[in-house]
Amino acid sequence: MPRKPSSRKFIAYWCNEGLEYLADITDDLAAANDFEREKIFTILADKDSNTNTKQRELNRMVNLMIMRAMANTQRHYELYTFEADSSIDEDTIRKMFSTNPQFIVDLIREKGVQLHSDRARTKPAIV
Repeated sequence: MPRKPSSRKFIAYWCNEGLEYLADITDDLAAANDFEREKIFTILADKDSNTNTKQRELNRMVNLMIMRAMANTQRHYELYTFEADSSIDEDTIRKMFSTNPQFIVDLIREKGVQLHSDRARTKPAIV
């Protein structure tokens, strides 16, 4: 029986217009890590090995988000991964983005891992 993880891992993608994407990637990361552990034994046994599809899917998703951010710099996209207690689910985080977006964004910036940021740090000059 698989044990319940003590924390959940998420990926969040937002811009100056709000949250654009949020996903719980705990299971995908676990599957990717399990594949890597199994691959070591496959390599040692000199067998043909498959590709790590879960890791490839995650990498593709992140690369597409970064490409979108680079094509839309006026929207100041930010992409982070972060961990939360296992009692916090995706819906709870979405509610946080709806009710108090600045708080959750600041918390993710402080505790999470930045994958991409076009964060606007200066306010535009008013002429």
